[in-house]
Amino acid sequence: MPGTGLVCLVVGIGLSPVLAYLLTSSVETRVASFIVGEKDSWNSGAMMIALSNPKGWQRVSEDRQLVEANRDRIAACQKVALDQEKRRNPVSSLFRQSRNSR
Repeated sequence: MPGTGLVCLVVGIGLSPVLAYLLTSSVETRVASFIVGEKDSWNSGAMMIALSNPKGWQRVSEDRQLVEANRDRIAACQKVALDQEKRRNPVSSLFRQSRNSR
């Protein structure tokens, strides 16, 4: 019955895109993570980005390290900027602050 196996293979290949389209996004990311061989969707995405654009991924990694190393300074700078904005335009800064806290 080699014909049955071939028919099942063709039907499976034909149905795969349809089933993938019908899956919810959380299931899609789990399936992609499984296929790529990473433990979660974050690491799968990082791996795929690193493979498709190594220079861009290197820059993202370096930028993340820069932000992590200067997190306290960045927070202090944001606070000073917000305080200055509050003094200049109290209504506008309140609106901006409430939007950012969501």
